[in-house]
Amino acid sequence: MRKINGEWYNFNSLYPAPEHLSRFYLSAYLDSLKGSGWSIFIVRGNFPKECPIPASDANNGFGQWLTPDDAKRISVSCNQLQAPTAGESSSQPMISSPAEADAIEEQEERDLRAAIAASLMDFPSFDTTKNDDGDAGSSTAKSSSDPAGNDDTVRLDADPNEAVEGKDEKLAS
Repeated sequence: MRKINGEWYNFNSLYPAPEHLSRFYLSAYLDSLKGSGWSIFIVRGNFPKECPIPASDANNGFGQWLTPDDAKRISVSCNQLQAPTAGESSSQPMISSPAEADAIEEQEERDLRAAIAASLMDFPSFDTTKNDDGDAGSSTAKSSSDPAGNDDTVRLDADPNEAVEGKDEKLAS
């Protein structure tokens, strides 16, 4: 969630467009998260006022600002495209033959086995909090430090929802 030009937006990358948030909705949403035990991290700082975009990116549509009405219109049109029609079931795909059903079931079984195997693999942990220059790396950034030496750390590479909320998660500094 970010405040841009005095308006709040949810930039969740799973949504088709930024979602405009009213002050009431933002307050109610954050209160519900706190009530559910989530931690809310706030990032403060001197953010750039303007970020110039290279001409090649501007021609490709990158950096295009949407009005709240444009964002809402995009979200509504995407939701209409994804909604099932009267005769369709949203949970079951259309299967034309028993052989096709068997092939789909076998593929799903292979995918499930691969996912379980990947989840059981050991991955080496890495720490990018410091780079060669001693500056904060791409995964974490110090936002403040108090006299007792307690550092507040914010994950920058997290999912947009995780950047605002984290279930009682202690982040390494």
